[in-house]
Amino acid sequence: MNLRKMKKFTWLLSIIFFGAIYTTGFSQQALISNIDLIYNALNEDQKSRYNGAEKFFMKAEELEGSIITEDDKLAPLYKKKLKKGEKKADQAKLLRIQQAQELENGYAAMYKVCSDFLNALEYPYEEYKKKANEKINEADVEWAAGKSLLTPIAALTPKELKKTLYSEIKKNLSASSQYKISSLEKLVAAYQIYLDQNAIKRAEEMENRIWQNAINRNTLNSYSMYLSEYPNGKFAEEARKKVTDLELIEKNKKVDKSKVKITYTVQILAVKKQVNEKKLRKIYEKTTEIKMLTDTDGLFKYRVGEYAKFDQANIVLSKIKEKGAFILAFKDGVRVEIKEAKTLE
Repeated sequence: MNLRKMKKFTWLLSIIFFGAIYTTGFSQQALISNIDLIYNALNEDQKSRYNGAEKFFMKAEELEGSIITEDDKLAPLYKKKLKKGEKKADQAKLLRIQQAQELENGYAAMYKVCSDFLNALEYPYEEYKKKANEKINEADVEWAAGKSLLTPIAALTPKELKKTLYSEIKKNLSASSQYKISSLEKLVAAYQIYLDQNAIKRAEEMENRIWQNAINRNTLNSYSMYLSEYPNGKFAEEARKKVTDLELIEKNKKVDKSKVKITYTVQILAVKKQVNEKKLRKIYEKTTEIKMLTDTDGLFKYRVGEYAKFDQANIVLSKIKEKGAFILAFKDGVRVEIKEAKTLE
């Protein structure tokens, strides 16, 4: 029996075996359809063990004819009186229990392979691993619940079997199988979580490649292309900064640098009270180069030099013995960002 036949049989069997309680077979049909996700990902050895379920489903199928025959005999008796039907129902009960055991063996073969397959998967994202494990744990609980319904029925003595209503046996066997089907559905759901996180991983890898390409090219167009694809991506903020910087460079390329005066100065202090020369000398030995000015904020600001090149100012900064010292840039006397000034040197 190939996979397609097994799918068809288990669906139809769920209709025949469980009667009105499980007439549509929808859950089983959906399960078998979705379990292809796992089946198609198995290796040949795993598929071989999974397909070991066939022999049990075939045995269950062989029992179906005998069960129908027994039920046909019982139908008129039950119609007359419950007691009359129950007196003759022992064989039907035994056949249904035997069939349920064969089905359980078949589902167990599927469950074992699928469960082992899922437990061996590697998850790059811990949150997805946690979600998948929750589904696997739910599946284990439902599988145990299904077994707990069949086991006591299968262990009934002939005397106990006679006392147990046929309808009750069918009801419990139906519930047992429903739990097992549901447990397999939970395994499919766990694998879907794994596939979802794989899709996210692939999307992240694609974003990383596009971003790396943008960095390698380092052009307005490359960063703009990244932003068009990932306006809220993990590198979006950095990409916007790159675009701003490159736009500034392009803008300054059009400026006649000969007509622009760029200067740099090193600010060593900004304080509320004036500082004496002795303290200033501790900060920078060439005190004669230090200029003091007052700003609109009321602070006394001490600065060193006016340099045409950033590197010149940076050399002076390295000699300043004050951690808070920094370089200021000016374009035609107006303070600007250092990155803009450097493009106009």
